[in-house]
Amino acid sequence: DADLFPRLRLAAYLEDTVRNSPPQLDNWVVTYQGVPEGSWRPDLRFSFSEDTLQEGQDFNFAMAFGNISDLPMDSMEVRMGLFTPQGRPVLERSRGVDSLLVSDTFQVRFNQSTVGLNGAYSFRAVVRPLTEPGEQYLFNNQFSRGFFVEGDNENPLLDVYVNGRKIFNNEIVPPRPVVDIYLDDENPYLKIDRSDVFEVELQRPGASSFELLTPERPDVSFTPADTDRKALLQWQPEDNLPNGMYRLRARGRDASGNVAQKTDDEAPYEVAFEVINESTITNFYPYPNPFSDQTRFVFTLTGAQTPDFIKIQIITVSGRVVREIQGHELGPLHIGTNITEFAWDGTDQFGNELAN
Repeated sequence: DADLFPRLRLAAYLEDTVRNSPPQLDNWVVTYQGVPEGSWRPDLRFSFSEDTLQEGQDFNFAMAFGNISDLPMDSMEVRMGLFTPQGRPVLERSRGVDSLLVSDTFQVRFNQSTVGLNGAYSFRAVVRPLTEPGEQYLFNNQFSRGFFVEGDNENPLLDVYVNGRKIFNNEIVPPRPVVDIYLDDENPYLKIDRSDVFEVELQRPGASSFELLTPERPDVSFTPADTDRKALLQWQPEDNLPNGMYRLRARGRDASGNVAQKTDDEAPYEVAFEVINESTITNFYPYPNPFSDQTRFVFTLTGAQTPDFIKIQIITVSGRVVREIQGHELGPLHIGTNITEFAWDGTDQFGNELAN
């Protein structure tokens, strides 16, 4: 029936050279063995990563493949891979499937990190039979789709804190400071998990060279980046540092090798600080001075810790105390130069305005 088999064509040539009476074709039977047929089944299971990924983000693919015929399928091979726009393979994998019964399916999955990838790529997956007679069609065994990987080209940020705050050049710090060096990378998929991306050096008073501060030392520790994407190298000397001027230099890079930048160049972070072991209060003055509405108090603290007790007195030229400001009113203090949160408004203990 040509309606059932429109592509089937039969031809016969019959000849009788003896009697010149060729036989007439009365019946012609065609027997055949059916061919199974398989196809991708996105209606049952399909997932594909975003069209644009950040470097380090995993590429994922999953889809079902099913036997859509009434015959079982023999062994098959699944070939999958990533390819450049020119067709060059970047990564290829394969797996075998022993058999597939009628109406049965199996899952094809592909997962790959995009570390080291940058630009346009395509993913291809093909299922092909390994035994004869194969399948009826092969076009529905192929899948291909493109995606783009944004390379990690941004520089990380490097921040240095001494006892929880950023310091200026030549500031005074405690004799046993806690120095935190942070590397913050914008890429959430390429976390900084190695300490060798840090390069931290210290120059001691009177020294002409720098010494390296690495986690192999007992006074240095490393904490890999976590959910906030910051990696930490911390230095805290085991004993109080001797008096003098020190210089700290720090560099860093992210997991892709991008160098942390202080400005538009690759200059390292560098700061000088001073250690004074003796406990003193110096350089005390109001700021601004003179003032019309209010003034704060600036002073420098040295030593290993802030004082347990501190008090500021406002005294007239005749020696009479007109205002006392207790330590808890001043706000948080630290070793080094302080400016109080407290602002004096020029009044005495009872709120009366004082003369100039």
